[in-house]
Amino acid sequence: MGLIGRVRGLEELTTLRMWLDSIRLTTVGIRYVGGLSVVLVFKDKENMLEFYQTKEVWSSVFVSLEVWEGQQVPFERIAWLKIFGVPLQLYDDSVFDSIGHKVGEVIQSARVSDRILDISYALVGVLCNSAKRINQEISLKWRNDFFSVVVEEELGDWIPDCLDVDGVDLTDDSEVEVLAEKEGSDVGLANDGNVGNDVFQYVHVEENHSNVHEPSSNMSEVGIQENFCVLFSGGQVAKGGKIKKRGGFRKKPRPDKSPSPTGLKRPKKRSREGDDPFDIDRFIFNIQESSKEVEDNAGVQEKFVTPDLNVESMIREEGRNQVVEDVDKEVGETVALGMNLGVLNIDTFESSIV
Repeated sequence: MGLIGRVRGLEELTTLRMWLDSIRLTTVGIRYVGGLSVVLVFKDKENMLEFYQTKEVWSSVFVSLEVWEGQQVPFERIAWLKIFGVPLQLYDDSVFDSIGHKVGEVIQSARVSDRILDISYALVGVLCNSAKRINQEISLKWRNDFFSVVVEEELGDWIPDCLDVDGVDLTDDSEVEVLAEKEGSDVGLANDGNVGNDVFQYVHVEENHSNVHEPSSNMSEVGIQENFCVLFSGGQVAKGGKIKKRGGFRKKPRPDKSPSPTGLKRPKKRSREGDDPFDIDRFIFNIQESSKEVEDNAGVQEKFVTPDLNVESMIREEGRNQVVEDVDKEVGETVALGMNLGVLNIDTFESSIV
């Protein structure tokens, strides 16, 4: 039993688990469908319908929400684009967003700031309806100059933070930031390199399917807003609260394979039974048991007495005495029997027999 819905944006998607916990729906499961769509899994129908009827609660997070009855869900996915080749003087959110719009709906801007150390590329998140990996060239025209820009999709499957995935393999330690809407800024880089407000009149962006970087007659025209923030301008930098993703890009664990444990003890091999002298597992995996046995036997070892080396000779001597006593007894019984039978002078033979 579940509800399928589409959240309002990337931030609502990544913080969905925290939002459900905040309204005391800690037992509700989340299944990520793709793009901005998820399925909320409930344990019973009563709680599901009760939540579904409170639209005033979930409408702040979901654009739409309905009972899952096997209906068709349009395919969409989130792709993270690395954009290379944009000139430094055009290194701005509006330029990267214009390039991202050629691929899909931009749901995460590049968020250019003077805190970024690697400005060789920018990362933009887009919502697209194609399953094919994105790797293409785009021509960027500014004034009378043309620039070849490479748009390459980040490798690795992205998993939103709302999913409770344990023990996954991280394929990249980089972070993707989910940020609030940026505030406007009136700082720009003027034509002469100074700070000004009339930086970009128009930037033309078109897809380039050939190796010849020539403008085409059907080149689309993209206007850039006059008010923006340019890196290294020495002016105001756009501000905005941010929520960092904890995982970056992660591989989804296959259901038929156990994911590699992270931060957990690795499973141990089962110890063999018996007294195999070549079994080293008992030394590797049973260290605690061995230590405990030594401690338990410590008291016994303290009471142990050094054995007498003459024990064997004492045993032999005791055995010899026992044999002599048995012979004497047998002789006495024989003499008594002879006397009862009337044998004469039988007692004279007792000493000679011994």
